[in-house]
Amino acid sequence: MRSVYVKCNAVDACVDRRRISNVRRFFRFCLTQSIIFLACFLLNGARAEDQVHLITAELAPYSFMRGDRAVGVCYDLVMEMAKRVGYSGGIEFIPWARAQQMVQDDPSAILVQQSRSPERERQYRWIAPLLTDQWLFAGRGDIALASSEGLKPLKIGVIRSSATERYLREHKFFDIDTAETDEINARKLMAGRIEAWLGYRLMIRQAMRNVGFDPNRIVYGPSLRNIEIYFAGNPAIPESEARRWFNALSAMRIDGTYEKIVALYR
Repeated sequence: MRSVYVKCNAVDACVDRRRISNVRRFFRFCLTQSIIFLACFLLNGARAEDQVHLITAELAPYSFMRGDRAVGVCYDLVMEMAKRVGYSGGIEFIPWARAQQMVQDDPSAILVQQSRSPERERQYRWIAPLLTDQWLFAGRGDIALASSEGLKPLKIGVIRSSATERYLREHKFFDIDTAETDEINARKLMAGRIEAWLGYRLMIRQAMRNVGFDPNRIVYGPSLRNIEIYFAGNPAIPESEARRWFNALSAMRIDGTYEKIVALYR
């Protein structure tokens, strides 16, 4: 009987050791998986923060300062997208010409808004379409705007280093007056220092409001081109990162957030 008892104790001890070993292996497995999960979480959370640099310029109503607060239809859309992808790095305001150069030089840079055109197609990663605007000539009502050809001898205001400036130069306009902002163009037009102004409809109306003029005093020529305004970055922005921002905007369209923001600037 003693021999049997000893053997049973030995078997029980062996079983206990196996159980302890299995428990240890299980806890090691859980610990390893937890570390991997935490690392992935931290990397994903840091990815938008560390790998992108958001920039914009004063281009009302897309992005602009209202007192000490940044606002704008594109600015507000992108800030909501940023919340949804976990980005909290803010948006840097710099002059428009410098912003366009930075997004070419910095592989992490993304412009809050950029108009998409065939000339620019290879220069950017077109991440997400924010809205549609129109190019057109604006004036005070004292000259005819129906024909672009008839405007070529006149002094035309335009934003410096913009696609609209390129359009005027490519189409052989003779007297191009560039400015850093559309607010400057609004003042020049109303003071008679330029005879017409080529820009985006939404930007023209907002610039008039910003300098204290009624936007309904402006008359427009026919639309030259419908323009898609994009959230667009350096071509080196990873596809996976671009997809996160695109998905955030898509979700905003579905849940009604997109329309609520856009309605504020109509």
